[in-house]
Amino acid sequence: MAEGKRFNVAIIGGGFAGMTLALALSNEGIPCTIYELRGPNYMRLPGGVALTGNGLSALDHIGALDCIKDKGFAFSELAYTNEADELVGRTSLAKPEFAYQPTRILRKVCIAEWRALLEEKGVPIRYFSRFGGVVSSPGGAVTFRINDEIHSASILVGADGIHSTLRSYVCPSASLEYLGLLGLPDRRIALVARQVVYAEQDRAGWKALAEDKDTLYTLLAKDYGSSNEILRSFLDAADVHRDALFIWPFYKAEAAEWVSRQTGRVVLIGDAAHALPPSSGQGVNMALEDSYTLGRILGLVARGGAGADVDLKAQLCRWEGYRRDRVDRVMKWVNFIESTTASSEQARETKYHFDERATQETLDEKSESFGWIFTPPFGEEFERWLKEEQ
Repeated sequence: MAEGKRFNVAIIGGGFAGMTLALALSNEGIPCTIYELRGPNYMRLPGGVALTGNGLSALDHIGALDCIKDKGFAFSELAYTNEADELVGRTSLAKPEFAYQPTRILRKVCIAEWRALLEEKGVPIRYFSRFGGVVSSPGGAVTFRINDEIHSASILVGADGIHSTLRSYVCPSASLEYLGLLGLPDRRIALVARQVVYAEQDRAGWKALAEDKDTLYTLLAKDYGSSNEILRSFLDAADVHRDALFIWPFYKAEAAEWVSRQTGRVVLIGDAAHALPPSSGQGVNMALEDSYTLGRILGLVARGGAGADVDLKAQLCRWEGYRRDRVDRVMKWVNFIESTTASSEQARETKYHFDERATQETLDEKSESFGWIFTPPFGEEFERWLKEEQ
């Protein structure tokens, strides 16, 4: 830990992953500071997220669930349709073993509530803080640059999303790939969006498209006449409020390492480490699991509870292996679902690696076998893993 200082953590990014990690660290008695590039009212992705049993369990353990649980829209089932609008299967999320009622909720609601919790706990969020890179990693600390000033912490965490500025430091071979799909959500609604095949743009091109609301609506309303009644009602509402449309280009990030092998003191979580397709509904939930589990392992390290001489890098690499195994398993489920629901154009034009198209029978079978995803993963088995010696 930092020379002459208490074990502390600096978090780059003040979104879902960064805020919930800060709350988890607060529970462990670990001081932390969040550094956020934007201002407090900025919302890059204004729409909603789906919180399932696994993510809700993480929030419950962190203490960040009660403040939001009655402010979303409950649902109990996932239904899958193909491009012909034919129902090809359902997954029930109302099973007792899932423990929590799945919820769709607006991002801004969660951010506001968690910001209030952080204020109560005295956790600082430094807005308009531009991360300028890691400077050095002397014994017991990592130094880094924020707005041309040098800061120091025992651990530096990249929770700065799909376009992470820390990813290349942790894993120089990491890649960011556009998948060929563009999401078109409505910022007023937590429940509905559409994805279309669209060519990749540079930063200026994406900005121009985001500002061209008529073009966005034209893309959104493609095949209006053959759309079902529910989708047409959404399109009709979006036509009246075109200014509420925004874009969500689908990128995939692959990092072979989430913990810096150079120092063992720089870590990636959430989309900075593993970005799942937005349509999976598990990107946010995996980030919440990251936050809770990393908070717990850092609490163990800070208290010296893993042995007399705690090897910080070894413990964080052990955490990475534990989390990677689960994320990889979830990604297999995501590929299966995407292969089932994608249109022929999407399957042909995008860079997804689709599995064989599912039938009603195989979807039912696989939906049942993937119930472990939504089951809260923080029981006795997790506690035993946490206390294992390296």
